[in-house]
Amino acid sequence: MPSEIIYSVFVSSTYEDLREERAEVQKALLELNCFPISMELFGSVDEETWEFIKKQLVNCDYCILVIADVYGSTTADGLSYTEKEYDYAREIGKPVLAFIRSDRGNIRRDNTERDLQKRQRLEAFIEKVQARSPVSFFTTPHHLAREVAVSFIKLRDTQPAVGFIRADQRLVAPRPLTVQDVYLDRRDHTDEIIKRKLRIILRNDGDKDLILKPARWQTNTGDIATTPRKEQLWEPEGSGGWENNSWAGERSGSVPMAPGAVLRTYIGLHPSAEDVEVRRRHETRRLGTLVISLEIDGGDEERRIRL
Repeated sequence: MPSEIIYSVFVSSTYEDLREERAEVQKALLELNCFPISMELFGSVDEETWEFIKKQLVNCDYCILVIADVYGSTTADGLSYTEKEYDYAREIGKPVLAFIRSDRGNIRRDNTERDLQKRQRLEAFIEKVQARSPVSFFTTPHHLAREVAVSFIKLRDTQPAVGFIRADQRLVAPRPLTVQDVYLDRRDHTDEIIKRKLRIILRNDGDKDLILKPARWQTNTGDIATTPRKEQLWEPEGSGGWENNSWAGERSGSVPMAPGAVLRTYIGLHPSAEDVEVRRRHETRRLGTLVISLEIDGGDEERRIRL
């Protein structure tokens, strides 16, 4: 049986005024074979909880934002936790779908923002979201659920994420290509970095021969940390070494990969990228995605490695 990918989706909104809407969104996501991550799991929100929320955002595949007419509880900097979640999701390159209540003038008074300063922040937040993210509008919880389902399916098909699969399905059909290591590779010449690369080590852990075709590099956000080639080059195990200011042993095109074989590829780094920044982006999987086409048993497959 083929493995079905399950996507984790972070649901961000205020809570008390949107209980019904949140329930409908979670139900819609479960019907789409997604795993919703929401504030019901977090308990009371404080600085320690915020660090936990950030980890959930890093590890999720997609984010859904729902806004009605309440700004929500704020942190010391005056921003609501909902706005902080949205800003951080965009900062780390997560795809965000936003849904805004279109008839906010018809909302019951006890579910509206009555604090003048928070009202101003709410309006500014809505303007920011409309300028930066795909936005749909809703009037009722059921209407919201329909909009979420339609918009999410389109996003999933146009921007497929990593997701995860059941462990028993993973054992039935393991992926043969694994990442053994990722590290910085550099050569310094006086005060100038001649070449610096993020090197990726891949291994065929399956029991079948593979043919790796030219890979592609995709950035998640307008990341200035990398300046990659349009097609990645492969380096067989044991090759390499600096010769005339270039790396020897590189091979383009399709490369055979027997069981147990190791290949290397790399992403060229921008000279201005600091090592600590590159490592930080890699730890949060914000550098980009290596898209590898491979042939196995006469069929083509695609492997996406988020770095």
